[in-house]
Amino acid sequence: MLNKYQIVGLDKTGRRVNETVEAMSEKHALSIIYDRYGKLTELDISQISFLVASVGNILEVQKFYKSSPYADSEIIEMMIRIKADQGSQDDYMAVKEHFSPIINAAVKDYRYRDLSDVEQEDYKEQLTRDIISEFAPKFSADRGQLLSYIKLKVRDRMYKYYDRKINVNSNNREKKRLRTEAIKEYYELSFLPQQDIDLDIAQANLVRAIQRIGNMDLKEISRKLIEDTHERIVELGMHHLLDFEQQRNVYTLAYGQNRLKQRDIAERLNTSQPNVSITLNRAKKNIWEKIIKINLEAK
Repeated sequence: MLNKYQIVGLDKTGRRVNETVEAMSEKHALSIIYDRYGKLTELDISQISFLVASVGNILEVQKFYKSSPYADSEIIEMMIRIKADQGSQDDYMAVKEHFSPIINAAVKDYRYRDLSDVEQEDYKEQLTRDIISEFAPKFSADRGQLLSYIKLKVRDRMYKYYDRKINVNSNNREKKRLRTEAIKEYYELSFLPQQDIDLDIAQANLVRAIQRIGNMDLKEISRKLIEDTHERIVELGMHHLLDFEQQRNVYTLAYGQNRLKQRDIAERLNTSQPNVSITLNRAKKNIWEKIIKINLEAK
């Protein structure tokens, strides 16, 4: 027996929600609404009619009461095989399906509404891998039920992933800040006019800008700006932070005054272009990490 419920309330943004849903109970009805809008305030729920229908044919009911055909012990055995590179594609799909309600609920939480469909799918895949490689191996009977344990782990991990997406230095409470703010400051500090600016001040400004970002591979920052930042590093004489002479030479030729192309660098250093590419990528990674670790307060 299904009932029809009318639910009225305000979502997190203050927008009024007024919907009618078919469900087996008030709890079931609220789960449907919360899945769509997140938790509501000023909530009012009323049962307005009774419906007779085949419960198994209703999508929301199927979702709410979905169960896996596998016992926890079977799923654990599959994950052990997968982690040991001995699992099959069927094993992976069974594990993914087993935990999909938990993963979907975590990724589609109302707090993460700005995620694109592609980002949501990426997080789902990553969380599935986390369950197999990290969460499940640490599970034991004294931790309670497997699904309850995994649910807590997935929810917490998704929060961390999203926190890293929108913030820089997300693990440091004192230095944590919105990524949008950090990127804005990066633009402002990276390319201040150089006329009459002391070299030490210019170097410190660049260090602060890079440290605010922390990651050279950010999608929000254009490749051109990253490349121009490497040129600025050479301009300010900071390329000497590189420990290996070969990396310094390639890096300086690539981002020095003439900005040589890789084939020209290879010809000048009597080496191959692929070798130049590998060396340059290592140099870029190493110089960035060196700058991130600079302690300006100690200077």
